[in-house]
Amino acid sequence: MNSGYKIKVSSTFIANVNRF
Repeated sequence: MNSGYKIKVSSTFIANVNRF
């Protein structure tokens, strides 16, 4: 159901991790 939401959150989380 929320696959799109989870993907968006995962992408944001990965992008934030890659900053550091």
